[in-house]
Amino acid sequence: MRKLAAVIVIVIIAVASAEWLTSSSTLGYGPDDLNAPEIVLAEGSTINVPSSTPASSTPHGIKLGWTVTKDIYAGSGGALWLKIENSHFGEVYVYGFGLVWDDGTSTRRNCSVHVPAGGASSLGLLIFEAPDSPGNHSYHIVISMASTERSFNPFLGWDVTWGDHGEVSMSDSKSAQVLPLLDTTAPKVTDNVPAYYTRINSLVSYEAAREVADIVRAEWPGEYNILQVVEAFEWVRGTIEYREEEAGLDHWQSVEETLTLKAGDCEDHAILLASTIGALGGNARVNIIQGHAFPTVFVGTTEQQMERVEEAIASYYGLPAEQLTASYLVDDMGYWLVIDTTGFPYAGGIPAQSGRSTDGGWSMNSDYLYAIDATGDVSVDLFRF
Repeated sequence: MRKLAAVIVIVIIAVASAEWLTSSSTLGYGPDDLNAPEIVLAEGSTINVPSSTPASSTPHGIKLGWTVTKDIYAGSGGALWLKIENSHFGEVYVYGFGLVWDDGTSTRRNCSVHVPAGGASSLGLLIFEAPDSPGNHSYHIVISMASTERSFNPFLGWDVTWGDHGEVSMSDSKSAQVLPLLDTTAPKVTDNVPAYYTRINSLVSYEAAREVADIVRAEWPGEYNILQVVEAFEWVRGTIEYREEEAGLDHWQSVEETLTLKAGDCEDHAILLASTIGALGGNARVNIIQGHAFPTVFVGTTEQQMERVEEAIASYYGLPAEQLTASYLVDDMGYWLVIDTTGFPYAGGIPAQSGRSTDGGWSMNSDYLYAIDATGDVSVDLFRF
């Protein structure tokens, strides 16, 4: 009898462990807990090219630098951030830039950036299209600019005027591998798996993230709104270094630890950003897929709300609404915007371990997705069945 009793206990524990690891539950947010951010648009910059005449030549001393997504998809594209350094003797005004491929495919956008002599500045984000055919392609960067020019008048001395250079190719051709679109996949979604729920929410801390939330509100005051969400994304992306763990390690950092180290991997970025969204008054999730974790934020319950969210995000980056398509997940509670600081480099970009798909959307390289509500609540009843 004792032996039989021991077997029964082992079986019960095994069943409970399986339930603990893989089952969904009633943990997490309820419909009444959800708070969508207000839709607020950033004011657009005014393109005001200084009164000028056609420039005599392209100024020397202009240097461009950019970071571009590792994955660029055929017929869809990728994204880049462009910076400019000006060692020219005069001021430079940039009023547009773009990317042109070898087959003529191109994407351009407006901007309004003054760069003083000896200065440097970010020109902004470009979400660009790519050739329809996969394979190796070349591209170059173009910018539209004006600059000050000096001329000497023997009677009046030095005179400074503006010269408009128009659109100028400012880089040698660079090569990039354009990838084929991914097949559409549908991973099995499970909400609030207890083991992950407890682990993540033992590290989530709205209180510890309040210092980040205060920095965000200083940039975008007012009630919880979508521009605060984007600012929080950009703060984490720009401030917290992405640092992969050594092979064999699986340490997930608390919010406090990540803020102290100013570094962390995908789980650490996700937990910090989800905590910051909570501190701002919103609702976020940490999503676990094969080899990756990324956060999403609740933004509404209708497709019309989602379209307004895209418009607001585009306004933050100074883009026309038609140039930005956001990535999101949808469930019976509503729309959850992807805010993966390790994926495409803008709020609403495709998460890492994912890519553009043949249906016009995006797909994950994963058979499963565990969606974990970042509530900060760790109370779990193991024997609830």
